[in-house]
Amino acid sequence: MKIRQGFVSNSSSSSFCLYGIEIEECEIKEALIEKGYATEEDLSEGLYEWLDEWSFEYDLKQKGLPKEEIAKRLANRPLAGFEYECMDGEYHWMGISWKNIGDKETGAEFKEKIEKV
Repeated sequence: MKIRQGFVSNSSSSSFCLYGIEIEECEIKEALIEKGYATEEDLSEGLYEWLDEWSFEYDLKQKGLPKEEIAKRLANRPLAGFEYECMDGEYHWMGISWKNIGDKETGAEFKEKIEKV
């Protein structure tokens, strides 16, 4: 019988695996605004809320947009599927979780797809 001594954590908040880049939140916001993907008003609630599909859709509904317009904007989100993580208020990461790799997609294809975006 083995006995484990010390701290063990299985919490998803303590670790994650994604492929992407380390980047400052302000850099992401600037790029989104510069490319015309978002406005300062769109990002006023925060980057995480804008990237989160549920929050994004909720905000569009709150603005009173028709269902067709909401569906169009959801389908055309430039960073759909991307995740944004901020750890300790210091390290900012943006990318796509490995759980989103396609069944027949190779690791190289997955990385290439993300790097292109």
